[in-house]
Amino acid sequence: MLSCKDQRVKVIIPVERKTGVKRIEKEGEHITLVVTIFADGTMSKTGVILPLQNFPRALEAMKDDYAWAGTSSGWITEEVYRGWVQNVFVPEIIARRAKLENTKAPALLLLDAHS
Repeated sequence: MLSCKDQRVKVIIPVERKTGVKRIEKEGEHITLVVTIFADGTMSKTGVILPLQNFPRALEAMKDDYAWAGTSSGWITEEVYRGWVQNVFVPEIIARRAKLENTKAPALLLLDAHS
């Protein structure tokens, strides 16, 4: 998850001013990242869940670099999770097992704070 809440911000202001002003939006967009790091230190394609129903044209150049999904809130859902497991995680495990020439090599998926 990317969040700009609860973070201190350093600003440079003129010496004669006592404080700086930062404009804060009341409601920001929530973007979820699904990052997978393997025991050998390599990563699979990062999942990005945007609070959009349609893929933004401005991101078209990065379409193949990430595993994109969209929900109305930007939070992961059961449907998005299943799609990520079926389309990203499982194929990655199959490819790694093939490279090891061991189709039954164990795989372990650890998740943080998700039911």
